[in-house]
Amino acid sequence: MLPVKHSFCLFISGNPASGKTTLGNYIARQLCLPLIDKDDFLVSLFETKGIGDNTWRQTLSREADLDFIKAAQQTKSAVLVSHWRAEDGQSLSGTPTVWLQKHFEQVIEIYCHCPNRITAQRFHERKRHAGHLDYLKDLAQLEQWFENYSQYLPLNISGLITVDTENLAYQRTLISKINALLVNASYIEK
Repeated sequence: MLPVKHSFCLFISGNPASGKTTLGNYIARQLCLPLIDKDDFLVSLFETKGIGDNTWRQTLSREADLDFIKAAQQTKSAVLVSHWRAEDGQSLSGTPTVWLQKHFEQVIEIYCHCPNRITAQRFHERKRHAGHLDYLKDLAQLEQWFENYSQYLPLNISGLITVDTENLAYQRTLISKINALLVNASYIEK
């Protein structure tokens, strides 16, 4: 990683099952940065507080947001993975983003672009903790949900790199694109 003096975060956005965690892990390893994934906090809450209905899941998800944000704010720089809230004033789902630019000097969005039909199929086939209640959504509901959320993506609150996560071709150039944005911020140690 470049010797950057300023604080920054790389926040990974995209539909559920678009490859955010896979991409986040890759970037964190390549740049030797901590990976902070909101799902880790949510699963921990499922384990300690139990599984309930969708209202319970939403309550735990908001609590996990607070834990996730607190952990991120304890770092100088990090890779952040979550299902982010579109700050449209209407949506209550997802982790809020307004704090990112208040805490980090530079915020770079890494947007996982993948066709909705593929993300819906991946979501339908993946196995996550039962507390997520994924089994309650059928493929048609998923495709509609992803189509609705896609209208807000990318979130465009900062520097942006779009990554095609339908395949792994991004691995050849992604890190150099990230480094270029960090260099262009003019906070690099001389």
